[in-house]
Amino acid sequence: MFRLATRLISLVALASIAYAVYRVAGDVRPDSFSLHRPWLLGVLLPLAALNHALRWARWHILLRAAASRPVRPVHTAHSFLMGSLAIFTPARAGEVLKAAVAFRLAAIPVGCSVAVLAMERSLDLAVMAMLLLPGYQSVPAGGTGDALRGGILAAVALAVIGVVALPWIIGRVPRRFAGVVGSKEDTAHALRRLTRPGSIVPGVLIGAAAWATEALIYAIA
Repeated sequence: MFRLATRLISLVALASIAYAVYRVAGDVRPDSFSLHRPWLLGVLLPLAALNHALRWARWHILLRAAASRPVRPVHTAHSFLMGSLAIFTPARAGEVLKAAVAFRLAAIPVGCSVAVLAMERSLDLAVMAMLLLPGYQSVPAGGTGDALRGGILAAVALAVIGVVALPWIIGRVPRRFAGVVGSKEDTAHALRRLTRPGSIVPGVLIGAAAWATEALIYAIA
């Protein structure tokens, strides 16, 4: 079952990548390809590696907190890399593959790992809101401004609802999958550990560094 799910998610991810390349290639003129600044590769590749390393470090720290026990870095790296491929699925739904790999390698209940994913998305929203805050007041009212404010509020509301409802959702999983998913109590305990300062502070700081690195990549490119 695990191998089948892995293959299906990988196929969807690869199909999404191929579609994105196809659409981009159709919009780019051949004469636009030029390496007039080849040194950029020497700058962008290390920055991209740093971005992924920071996101792996956050995943490792939060997963260890959720599991409430040591987790081998090689296991979190393996699950993180699998999830990095799966982010190309629609709405990044394939990132749940991280949880499946973490269970297979480190016997961490899927419910605990999904709690980490939910917390990561919530922290990302908090970091993005902080990064957008300096220019938030300059956005005019009406039209695009109202749409932006409404989108931010809706995203925050969905994140809060998702985190709060997660134990209830896990509790609705059929009992025959309890050995893999864990109980709603396990998920609730994981969320409590993830909302402690020892998890929130490094999660926000590392997330801010990762987003800043990604913004720097776009600015240089």
